[in-house]
Amino acid sequence: WTATALAVAGVACLELPGVIENGLAGLSLGDVVALGQPLGFGASYILLSQTMEEHPDDQTPLAALQCVLTALTFLVIASASTGLGPSELPWERMLPSGVDPLAPEVATAVMHEWTVPVAVAYTGLISTALTIWIQAHIFKRLPATDASVILATEPLWAVLCGYLLLGDALGMKDAVGGVFIMGALFISMGDGETETPAPNATGQSSE
Repeated sequence: WTATALAVAGVACLELPGVIENGLAGLSLGDVVALGQPLGFGASYILLSQTMEEHPDDQTPLAALQCVLTALTFLVIASASTGLGPSELPWERMLPSGVDPLAPEVATAVMHEWTVPVAVAYTGLISTALTIWIQAHIFKRLPATDASVILATEPLWAVLCGYLLLGDALGMKDAVGGVFIMGALFISMGDGETETPAPNATGQSSE
């Protein structure tokens, strides 16, 4: 509980000040969805952990099922937000439209044309399919609580990447949030190391 409280406090330090400064007028649907993600991810981690206990050798089918459900969910969202049927969505925007080889600055134009296809491919294959498959393997060995605390460090990595790669400024709230999150991680790790297996009905360790 201490690790969870520290993780929540750390994420709040990193995520909420911008929303609070702008007030409710600056709160968008995207903010609401983002703030609701911890609930959705947390519930999915618990469910995935329980499922892996019952089906420890079914990582690939479970990962495939999650990818299919994710794709269908976003297809419904895209159709609902645009008022178009799935077949009417502008799928061609995800493909390169072609570049005139005689046009000036061909290299720049080619890179621009492939920006969306490469981003879609990376998002679908690497940051979604691969990570879901890796998570399924991890949950065979890691309790859902520990995984949730570890994954709570994601905003901290985002802040660090923004600072190192994009030149974002770091403030006191970022430092405090980082300390809280790392504290939660260390507490969770220490608790896992000192935990003693409970004896079973015969008096022997469950391990």
